[in-house]
Amino acid sequence: IVPCDWSSDVCSSDLTAMTAALSDEVRKEWAQKIPLRRAGQVEDIANVATFLASDMSSYVSGQVIEVDGGMNM
Repeated sequence: IVPCDWSSDVCSSDLTAMTAALSDEVRKEWAQKIPLRRAGQVEDIANVATFLASDMSSYVSGQVIEVDGGMNM
């Protein structure tokens, strides 16, 4: 997931500057290689950040949390 200019029409929840140049066919093929079968969404990162900022993560310490749909299993 790559940050993008939210004022741009190119940026949406499932299309980033990094993937915007790819054809639909290439994006579908790429997504099939991800265990969750979809590209990451901005919300996926935001949900982890929200969890880490909340009291629910009060016992979490020194972790690397990969938000990658299972690509690095």
